Amino acid sequence: MMVKPRRCCDRHVRSRRMEPGRNRGVWDMHVGLTMFPTDYAVPPHDLAVAAEARGYDSLWLPEHSHIPTSRKSPWPGGAELPKYYYDTYDPFLSLAAAAAVTKTIKLATGICLVVERDPIHTAKEVSTVDQLSSGRFIFGVGGGWNEEEMANHGTAFATRFKLMGERIQAMKQIWTQSTAAFDGELVKFEPMMQWPKPVQKPHPPIIWHFSDLTVETDEVCCRWQSGPHRCGSGLPKITK
Repeated sequence: MMVKPRRCCDRHVRSRRMEPGRNRGVWDMHVGLTMFPTDYAVPPHDLAVAAEARGYDSLWLPEHSHIPTSRKSPWPGGAELPKYYYDTYDPFLSLAAAAAVTKTIKLATGICLVVERDPIHTAKEVSTVDQLSSGRFIFGVGGGWNEEEMANHGTAFATRFKLMGERIQAMKQIWTQSTAAFDGELVKFEPMMQWPKPVQKPHPPIIWHFSDLTVETDEVCCRWQSGPHRCGSGLPKITK
């Protein structure tokens, strides 16, 4: 059901809690918030408190480690890249701060650029936030669009989705095994141990985001995605 903007105004959202079963057919859904947290925006932990008090289901924070000044890669959202892309906080530290002052709202990366991250370190951060939030973390991931940004991290743009798939599979081993090892084409590590493990079993939900689906991303998504909603399940393959 589509709700016209005039029936879905901000005043209505502020005055009515979005709870399961209430306003059935309109608000019987999970509604989350997202923003780029910066030092000139509302602090992410304050936003989380306000969102939780108003009945929002989740808070999603994005990630960019940096923005190269060459600006060769076009921004999918338009001509000029907004300043907050350069200035955004680290999502895991921001979500940990939010976890300390909330009780029920889910806390998510939206998205984490796995292709720019060490999987062992990232596995530790995911587990830590899931522990600090008592099992409220959602791991939103994506391949990214900024070729020169990921090149600074040693990632090849053409094979980023394959790398993302292997890194996520490697992290699953770390989260679920007492002694984990991985021997992929792009990711390798010898038997190792890491704690804490996530509260959620076998691991927090992994949500994939693709703004530009290709056959390659569809195949990788089919192979590695967690949860009941998989690419290829009722979805056509899409090519550029």
